[in-house]
Amino acid sequence: MKKIATLAKQGNRVQAAATLSDGRVVSGAGDDLKVWDLDKPKGQQCIATLTEHEDSVWTVTVLLPDGRVVSSDNDDNTLKVWDLSKDEGKECIATLTGHTDWVTAVTALPDGRVVSGSQDSTLKVWDLSKDKGQQCIATLEGHEDWVETVKVLSDGRVVSGSADKNLKVWDLNKDEGNECIATLTGHEGWVKTVITLSDNRVVSASFDTSIKVWDLSKGSGKECVMTLRGHACGVIDIMELPHDLLVSRDIGGVVKFWNLTNEEKL
Repeated sequence: MKKIATLAKQGNRVQAAATLSDGRVVSGAGDDLKVWDLDKPKGQQCIATLTEHEDSVWTVTVLLPDGRVVSSDNDDNTLKVWDLSKDEGKECIATLTGHTDWVTAVTALPDGRVVSGSQDSTLKVWDLSKDKGQQCIATLEGHEDWVETVKVLSDGRVVSGSADKNLKVWDLNKDEGNECIATLTGHEGWVKTVITLSDNRVVSASFDTSIKVWDLSKGSGKECVMTLRGHACGVIDIMELPHDLLVSRDIGGVVKFWNLTNEEKL
């Protein structure tokens, strides 16, 4: 893998980044976001700075298919929605309020709704087509500690991981209060990251140093089909690779590769 560019106009640590469908990149660091066009000459690649946040940007998510961007910071408990086609200074088109603590995770549903997770232990579902003040259409309760990660499954269900050591699966088509359709237990530490595989299985990484693979088509209590051990400290990142391979990184910076076909560490 070859480095093709270094984007260096953000003085603070870059905490989050996302890629737009046209190849532009949005990154968050400190209290602003920057938009980068890699087709521009070196030194001119930063084409916009978005400055509505009050504290460090924590998440950046691109909404498909319209390309709007949602971000959160770790101070004011809000999310901000950006339309990068707007004139400079007018890109922020909505501020979503309702969480009572730091928003730690954001994802977008195929229909354009947004799901956020927070240190207030809840998830909220937002409909950006609604009028201001009515955009939060559901609050999902059930986690006993902060929500760290949220992902959308191919069938539109949502899976969340929490500091309560559990994952929860949510069906947003259910009536209010019945959205949680499964709780996945087995981790012994904070669930840091969740991804979905191309075969619809779910993989979670935890500060208990393990990685678990879940098959949600299995019966209750039987969803965990694989536990991968080998890291010496908490696992913070996982990514699927071709040919049924998985790569993981722990908090110590150690990277490991796994073969999910035979559960081997490579």
